[in-house]
Parts: sequence; structure tokens; C-alpha cells
Amino acid sequence: MKELGYHLRSTREQLGISIEELSEATRIEIKYLEAIERGDFEALPGPVYIRSYLRTYSIYINLDPRKVIKIYQESKQVAAEHLSRTARIQREQVLQRSDETSVLSRSKKQEFGRSSEKMVTMSRAVKNQSQTNKSKKKAKKKKDSGFAKFYNGLLITGFLLLLVAAGIVVYLRSTSTEVAEISDKVKPLTASESNGMLG
Repeated sequence: MKELGYHLRSTREQLGISIEELSEATRIEIKYLEAIERGDFEALPGPVYIRSYLRTYSIYINLDPRKVIKIYQESKQVAAEHLSRTARIQREQVLQRSDETSVLSRSKKQEFGRSSEKMVTMSRAVKNQSQTNKSKKKAKKKKDSGFAKFYNGLLITGFLLLLVAAGIVVYLRSTSTEVAEISDKVKPLTASESNGMLG
């Protein structure tokens, strides 16, 4: 496509037409004319515009528009085939890489399988060790449990005795204050009164 753009530009320059003059006469923006002359048809708005611009451009510089458009379409087809071939080659390379990756991943899976077996073996050993430690702790607790029960019983008995003693003290205090109150209210009997009560 660059050849087409170069051909159009060289023809325009041979005729002594400036790009500004061409733009004014064809009403095609300068940026699009420059893109056509570079062969950069991707910079143009779309296929309909490309054909229209090529037709207008070629008519203004006295070239056959049908031939110019035909050259453009053939160049486009060749570019598409080249792009398709390139895409196919890239796809094949990707598939080849994925095959290599799958071979690598299989070996990594096998390596992972071996390492996971080691991990399982190690975890079993740790589990067995922890079970052994637990059984040792249980045996020690059984030895200590006789003394612990005695000590706990002693503490509970002491606490109960303390409660009973506190209750007795409270009871005695309350009765002694009642007795004191009653004795304050009661007058002492004289000897004659006491003899009269007895007699």
C-alpha cells in the first residue's frame, strides 16, 4: 500500500500541485491526504471513505480511478493474507509453547506429588509425636489428680467452716444485743418484790 501512496504523491508533485491546493480542490482534509500518500489507510475513517478519497484524488491528478482502487484492493488482500499467515504462525508458536509448558507442568506435578508425599509423612510423624506428648501429659495429670482432689476438698471444707463460724458470730451478736436491750427495759426487782412473787 505504501507503493500506491508513493505513486499518487509523485504524480501530484510532477504536476506541481501542492497538498494544500489538492485539499482545497477535493475538500479532503490534509491529514487524510498525507495518510493516503504514506500508505497509512488505517488512519482514514473507513472503507467507503477510502474508496471515495482515492477516486477523487486520482481524478484530480488525471489517473484512472478504477485502476487506483483496484491496486488498493489487491494490496489490501495481500496484506490480509500476510496478516492471516502471520497470525497462523503465531498461533502455531503458542500451541508449541503450550505443549512445552504442559510437559513442564507434568514434571512439576510429579515433583509436587513427591513433595506432597513427604509432607504427608512428616505430618504423620508430627501427629504421632503430639499424641505421645498428650498421653504423657494425661499420665502426669492422673498422678497429680489425687493430691489436687485432696487439696480442693480441704479448701472447700475450710470455706464452709468459715461460713458456719461467721454465721454463729452474727447470731451471737444479735442475741447479745437483744438481751442487752431487754435488760435495759427491765427494772431490777427489789427484795420485797421478788419475795412477793415467790410467795
